[in-house]
Amino acid sequence: MTVADTARDVVAALLTEQGQENPYPHYARLREIAPVYYSEAFGNWLVTRHDDCESVLVSPHIGKADAKWADTAIPNWRDRPTSRYLFASMLRLNAPDHTRVRGLVNHVFSERHVASLRPTIESIVDRVLAGLADAGRDGSAVDFQEVVSYPMTVSIMGHMVGAAEADHEKFRHWTGRIARILDPDMTPADLVAADTATVEIQDYFAHLIKARTEQPRDDIASMLIAVRAQDGDRLTLDEMQATLSLLFLAGLDTSALTVGTGVAALLDHPDQLAVLRAEPDLTTVTDEVIRWDTAAQVAHRRVLRDTEIGGVPLPEGATISVVLGSANRDPARFEDADTFDIARVRPRTLGFGAGPHFCIGSAVSRLEGSVVFPRLAQRFPRLAKAGKPVRRDTLAIRGYHHLPVSIT
Repeated sequence: MTVADTARDVVAALLTEQGQENPYPHYARLREIAPVYYSEAFGNWLVTRHDDCESVLVSPHIGKADAKWADTAIPNWRDRPTSRYLFASMLRLNAPDHTRVRGLVNHVFSERHVASLRPTIESIVDRVLAGLADAGRDGSAVDFQEVVSYPMTVSIMGHMVGAAEADHEKFRHWTGRIARILDPDMTPADLVAADTATVEIQDYFAHLIKARTEQPRDDIASMLIAVRAQDGDRLTLDEMQATLSLLFLAGLDTSALTVGTGVAALLDHPDQLAVLRAEPDLTTVTDEVIRWDTAAQVAHRRVLRDTEIGGVPLPEGATISVVLGSANRDPARFEDADTFDIARVRPRTLGFGAGPHFCIGSAVSRLEGSVVFPRLAQRFPRLAKAGKPVRRDTLAIRGYHHLPVSIT
């Protein structure tokens, strides 16, 4: 067989149910035989080595498929609220628009502001862990995602943006409907539901921005209104709505999945759980969870000008799947890459991306993990899996829909 034939078979195996359950052996094979490979199944280039992935993410010749691209590639995309939201958010902007918006929003995620969130996050974590104790005190199985991960992350994000606590469950409902567009079995009805949720969440933030304009508080909505560049530039109403929505949609799901993945990994590696109990102040846990099994497995990019990655010429207009999950297990970058080691002296993973689109909420995610993982380990010494976890049925976003655990 040729290299191309072998790579095609590896990708086919990757897309099976078994391949999605454990994609890492298939990633390793692609790194070995075809690290920059055009896949007919994906319809784009797959990049799997760490250094090549990083090169794609930081290259000035490679960016996002933005609204200009959508105007030529996606007929009538402006008719759909979800599409309009996605292409208006930082997620799909290129320079100079992205540089401007990101520069303004960065003020909100200062080191000082993120550090100030610790007492609130600790309080929220203690509350959801008390809920876990109540739900599992009789020895029955408890869905960790339902009782801890999602309630925790939606409460943290709701507090940060300024949403009323009574409205937090609305956001979980809205983000769940919008996230469905990423799943392979999405139906036309799911797309309609996502559009409805997008309209509702945008309306909510329009009212929130109006309220905070009149009465500012210590939250992100108020901060975005107040942020002004030295030249007097500030975010428009649409940009603020898109930013607040993006923080919820991108931050809630991936954070909840990361917490669930971390708990599952710790339970599967009792030696590491023992390390965490002995060293609760360990600061490398979240980074290792993300390196080991990141929620964001794939980042999509588009070639803006002819360029070369890993010695392979990529023409303008080509699309790329940057396989972050593979990059984070690359032995050329990480010693004992397939070993879960929460005390690992990192080089930095690509789980939060790199370059201009580096995850703006990475510091918040690390802070959440530094609170929830050691507190969980200390409070529940008999925590164990209580059934087979159920993963999301998608390759790009990886994590558990359901994670049954017991605490006694």
